[in-house]
Amino acid sequence: MAVLQDLHDFDLEQATVNFWIFRRYTKGTPPEPKYTGKWVSLDNELKLALKSTAAAFKAALTETLEYGLLAENNQSSALTIPQDETHAAKFVAESHDQTPAKRVSEMEELANAEFYVVKFSSAQGNLYCVRKTDSTWKTKKRAGAIHTFFKSKTLKLGKRPAKASGPKSEMAQQLIASFNHRHF
Repeated sequence: MAVLQDLHDFDLEQATVNFWIFRRYTKGTPPEPKYTGKWVSLDNELKLALKSTAAAFKAALTETLEYGLLAENNQSSALTIPQDETHAAKFVAESHDQTPAKRVSEMEELANAEFYVVKFSSAQGNLYCVRKTDSTWKTKKRAGAIHTFFKSKTLKLGKRPAKASGPKSEMAQQLIASFNHRHF
């Protein structure tokens, strides 16, 4: 229960928000997964929307359950698994290296991301919200999501995109990504 209490005690309102996208590849024998990450600048409106989404998700949690093959969770529970049984340490370490060289500067750098991480940092530590990219990153599946667009090297809160008139139009720069409220 301490894990759940720590989560509820985490001060999202005062936390800074960082957004990372990760690509996965395998290397070596036997093949071991490797992750490369890039961070994305966010505008203030999007940071507030992400904080609000995380706060709503956090408030709805009433229990944690240990992950296992037969584990079942519901809308108000979260599964827990020790970090050493996952590859989480790899992306956590990568997210500590927020250098200018790892900043996304073009929309194309966001393509083919395996997953994204919203990292909330405060004096209490870090809270990582991890989500595998899936069909919610496609324009047709964006209902009930926080819509974003990429402009001037920054991910910004936006409206649902209109149809683009050509490949060089501003709509061509729309990021095909959204943050689903139900699965944050």
